[in-house]
Amino acid sequence: MFDEVQKLLAEYRREGERRNLPANGRGDRWRRIARYIENWGVTAALLTMMFLPVLEIVLRKTIHHGISGAPLLVQQLTFIVGMLGGAVAARDGRLLALSALTSVLHGRVKAVVTIFSQSFAAAVTAFLCVASVIFVRSEIPANQVIAYGIKTWQVELLLPVGSV
Repeated sequence: MFDEVQKLLAEYRREGERRNLPANGRGDRWRRIARYIENWGVTAALLTMMFLPVLEIVLRKTIHHGISGAPLLVQQLTFIVGMLGGAVAARDGRLLALSALTSVLHGRVKAVVTIFSQSFAAAVTAFLCVASVIFVRSEIPANQVIAYGIKTWQVELLLPVGSV
C-alpha cells in the first residue's frame, strides 16, 4: 500500500502530468486556461507595479499632478503578486518545504511522513481559508475605497481564492 502511495505522490509531483481527466481532455483545457490566467495575472500585476511609480514621477514633473492613490495601488498589487505567485508556485510544485526530513527518509517511512505533513498543511490551509472568508465578510460593511472606486474587500477576495 505504501509503495502505491509513493507512486501516486511521484505522479502528483510530475509537472504537466495528466491526472483523472475525461477521455475528451476537457479537464486539461480548463487547467491550461487557469494556468494562462494565473501567469498573465502575475505578469500584469508586476508590470503595473513597475510602471505605476514611473508614470507617477513623469506626471508630477510634467503636469504637476500625479496618480491619486498610487502608493496604495502598488501595495495592493504587491498583495496580488504574493497571492498569485503562491498559487503559481503551488501549481508547479515549487513551494518551500518547512522541513528537509523527507529528503533523508526512504520507503514506507517517507510515504507516511509525507502524507502526514501534507495532511497537516491541508488542514492549516482549510483553517486559513475559513478565516480569510470571515475577514473579507467583515471588511464589506466598512466600504473602504482604495482608489478609483476599487474597494479593499474586492482585492482581499484573493485571500480565500488563493487558499483554494
